[in-house]
Amino acid sequence: MANMSSISINKRADDQFKKLTRTEDGRKGPTEYEVRADAISAKIARLKELRLARDAAVAAVAPPPVKKAGKA
Repeated sequence: MANMSSISINKRADDQFKKLTRTEDGRKGPTEYEVRADAISAKIARLKELRLARDAAVAAVAPPPVKKAGKA
């Protein structure tokens, strides 16, 4: 009976150790997936700013006068 007890204690200790090391691994830095996602988000934001600036510049330019048809 003492043998089963020590096995369960060892298993519990191993599980806690694995959980602790997984937590520490997560604190080392972002994963490759997170780095890529951040890069894509930054690129999307930059492109959106450029598009909005382009649209504002086009809207600021007065449209050319419309020629009336019928006069020759």
